[in-house]
Formats: sequence, structure tokens, C-alpha cells
Amino acid sequence: MSIFYFLNGNNRSLHLTNCIKLSRLFNKSSNCNITNINYQCSSRLNFSNSVGSTPNSKTNSTEASHLNASIPFNITSQPNQIYKLLLDNPYRFDIFTTLKYVEILQASSLSDPTIVNILSQQLLCNLDNVRTARAMSRFFRALEPSSHLTDDFFHTLISFIYDNKIYPNLNLPRIWTSYFKFLGSNRIYHKELYQDLVSLYNLYLNLFISSNTDITTDGLVLNKRLQESIATVNWCFCICGFKDHTLYETVKRIIEAYKLDTSTLIRIYWSFSILNLPVTNLSEINQLLNQTLENNSLYKLSHINQIYTILKSPSLCDELKESELPLRDELIETCKGYLINSKYSKNGKIISKSQKLVSDFLIRQNIPHQLEILTSDLSSVDIYICLNGEKIILEVDGPTHFIRNLNDPSETRKIGPCDFKEKMLKENGFVFISIPPIHSNTQNIKQIDEYYKELLKNSGSAHLNEILKSK
Repeated sequence: MSIFYFLNGNNRSLHLTNCIKLSRLFNKSSNCNITNINYQCSSRLNFSNSVGSTPNSKTNSTEASHLNASIPFNITSQPNQIYKLLLDNPYRFDIFTTLKYVEILQASSLSDPTIVNILSQQLLCNLDNVRTARAMSRFFRALEPSSHLTDDFFHTLISFIYDNKIYPNLNLPRIWTSYFKFLGSNRIYHKELYQDLVSLYNLYLNLFISSNTDITTDGLVLNKRLQESIATVNWCFCICGFKDHTLYETVKRIIEAYKLDTSTLIRIYWSFSILNLPVTNLSEINQLLNQTLENNSLYKLSHINQIYTILKSPSLCDELKESELPLRDELIETCKGYLINSKYSKNGKIISKSQKLVSDFLIRQNIPHQLEILTSDLSSVDIYICLNGEKIILEVDGPTHFIRNLNDPSETRKIGPCDFKEKMLKENGFVFISIPPIHSNTQNIKQIDEYYKELLKNSGSAHLNEILKSK
């Protein structure tokens, strides 16, 4: 009997409370009528009764039939028509038909926050019908762009997944990738969920290793989907700051025994470096850099930037012998030269509204500064100030800089890459100041000035403190 019979067959409570929460999740940009939400949730729950809500094979069978159902009205070749249909009739179809429509719109680049909002509302009303990880992973992929979805939505969805143990099967790497991509992209931290998932994923990897013991001296090329799942799992954990040394050791065993793509290895080692886990030897990094420089991949610059981060990370530097330092410095300069010549870090830089508010305040205080610059170590910073030799970085934080901690929503903890960047800048002699977003009236100049004055006077910068106290 499969282990997943026990994981997926218990604790199936009907989540009627999801519908109560919908009014808080409704995005004003949607064309749906908010007064109809409770009614529509009720109709969706009636639909769930018609397909069965008990945790048995009938539920899974019914779910599968909906996943494979044909699209009504035969308009699959006309995405624009589907888009209008969903906007005009957001609750007309069952959850799996809506999912199929959104997938069609995604394939045609027509999905947008309004469409995703419709799907997210239907999903919360019909969670009890989504009983397999395969189905859940399809919703994960369809819920993009997800930046406008609320904390309440994620809390309800992730709690449902954890309470009902809707976890991927051991032999489905694509489903594992979908799960961890969704969790990492949305910066979701749920300790108990991660403990469950990492235990199962580690079991999956160990079963794979034990079933493939006949390895040649040159190693075997690892399945592409399995490679992608390993890279994505480690990326998710580095974003959310979750360490598991057992998984780390298992991944190291796989790297030693199998052939992985250059890009996959770089992504894995980059994640290790962000988590401050031992990476690899300098010789292998040198080899990875040479292979990347010879490659014309679309992700070439991104991979060079990741190698640069690995070379600067304490997890590598602390393991190096003194005789290896010249080679490390040479590799760093190679990466820097390539990135500077390609203007990699300057591509697509936009000054945010929050950055402009801080900049305008500094102008009113006659404090010279620069916006969106690169430090000598290629760190892209929001605002740079140099006062009497004191190097000051102002980083204007937005929501994406922080983990969405579902265990303790009151905790503010930065995502792994932001935390790594802050530590590196401080080690290089910068005074690093985090500027939280201002929530008061941005039209009230006096109020804005008082807010930033108090913030910067207590920031640890002696020169800023002196200037602002005199004003």
C-alpha cells in the first residue's frame, strides 16, 4: 500500500470558512460583483456535494474527470472570447473548467491579475474538491501573476494543504518543482509544512539513489525534470531561509554520483552560498565559469552573477587555503569584468515611488546622494550617500524583500538574498539602513520629513545623525 494513501486520505474537513474570508481577498480591480460572493461560494459548495466530498477513490476519480473535461462552447481557439467570458461570468463554471480557461489564457499571454483573482476566489470556495497534489500543482502554475494575492489567501490555501497532507507523490519531479516554485515565488514560510515536504523529498531522492546503484565511473546524466526539482527545492529554501542538513547531504551525494547540467549546478551552489552551507571546491567553480563563458545561453549573465556571489560568499571563502586565494581573486575579476561590460545590473532599473519619496526628503535636507548605483562589489543599491568618508546605503524595502511567515505573521524577516546582500555590504564597510515603506499621507510633506528624520537619526550613521539633529 502506498505511503500516500495515508498522507492523502485523512483529515478532510470541509472549509466553509474560506468563503467568509473571500470579501477580504476580493481585488477592487476585478469586474466581479462583490455582493454576489457569498451566493457564488454557496453554489460552488453545492457543486462540491454533487461530485462528492469524502476522501475516497470516488473523489479522486471525479477530480480527475474534471481535470480532463472538455471545454464548453467550443471556443478553445479564441482566447479573447474566453477572457471576456470569464470577466462577464466569473462564477458560471465549476472550478476545473475555470482552471482550464485560465490555462488557455496563460498560454496566450492573456492572463492578468483580474483573471487570477477570479481563479483564486473560486479555488478558496472549492478547496475541498482539490484532493491531489497533481491538481494543486496546476492551480499553482495558473495562479500567476500572484503578486496581488493577499496574505489571507496564502494562509488559507497553505493551511488546507498542510492539514490535509496534499503532498506530491515520490516519483513526480514536475509536481515537486511546481510546489516549491509556488512557495518560493511567494516567499511562503511554514515550518511544519517544510518539515513534511523535505522529509518526503529526501526520501524520494534516497530511493532514487538506491534504485540506481549501478553507476559508471563517469557517472550518469540525471533526468532533466529531477535536476530542475533539485535546483528549485534548494532555491525555495534559500529564499525562505529554511535549512535542512539531511537534504543538503543527499543533494551532495547526487552531485558526486551523477552528471548535472552546468546551469543546475550553479543554481544549487548559489542556493547553498545564500544559506551559508559549504559549496564546493574552487577547481569546480573555475570549471563551471569556463563552461558558462563558452555558452550562449539566455541565462548566461544570470549564471555569471550567481558564480560571482558564490565566490564572494563566506561559505566558500572560509574553506579556502591561502594558496587558493589568488585563483579566487582572478575568478572574481573575470566575473566583474564580464558583468560590467554587459551592463548586467543596470538593465531595467526603475526608480520606485518609495525611493523617490526618500530622495525628495534628502534633497530638502541638502544631503547629496545617488540613486540606483553599483558598489565596487557590484551590489545594486537604492540610494548611496557619502558623508566625510562614511559610506551609507539606504535600502528602500518593499513587501517582496520579506518572508511571508505563516507561523508568525508579526515577524519581519528578510528573504535570503536580501539578508545576504546586507551582510556583505556591512562587511565591506558600508553603513546599511533599511527604510520601511511610509504608510502616512504622502501629500503631507511635513509629516513625511518628520518620519524620515526620526528614522535616519537613529540609524547608526554618525554623520546623518549630526546633520538631521541640526535641522
